[in-house]
Amino acid sequence: MTIINTSSTTTNSAEESTTESDSNPYLAPESQTRFNPIDVQYSGKIYNAFSIAAATLFGSVLVAGLLIAANFDKFGEKGKSFAAAITTIIVTILMLFFSLFLPTISALLYIAINFVAAIFMLPLVYFTQGSIIEKHDEMGRDFHSIFRAMGIGIICMFGLGLILTTAIRLFIGYNTIY
Repeated sequence: MTIINTSSTTTNSAEESTTESDSNPYLAPESQTRFNPIDVQYSGKIYNAFSIAAATLFGSVLVAGLLIAANFDKFGEKGKSFAAAITTIIVTILMLFFSLFLPTISALLYIAINFVAAIFMLPLVYFTQGSIIEKHDEMGRDFHSIFRAMGIGIICMFGLGLILTTAIRLFIGYNTIY
């Protein structure tokens, strides 16, 4: 009767499988160099997803993009910060352009559009920055106040209102006397 020691074989095969998975040529390159939020070195406060969504209710997609860009800038990801800012500026310009063709522009319509934008932005923030925001919270770091984010949203709301009012008066001609 022969007795085989399987415990040492199992340990060796487990060690081989971990080294094999680390240098497996059949894995996609991004699976080997996946971004790890633990490696992020930054200091200070960031905006959480709820603050960004709440600010979007007042300041539209523009303020959401600016706050997302501020977070990316804090994380040291300048390229993503620039891309987020430029993308939301373009989307905001398109939204302003198409809002000129609406029959009536009201505060209720503005809030409804921004509510839809906030619903869209919340999962987008979780997708792009969720793991870093969660790690930030687990480490006990502070977030910017929701009132700060909403204040930025209100400032953007007045700025967008001024731009839209000027565009209506200049380009559509509501100031003509009949």
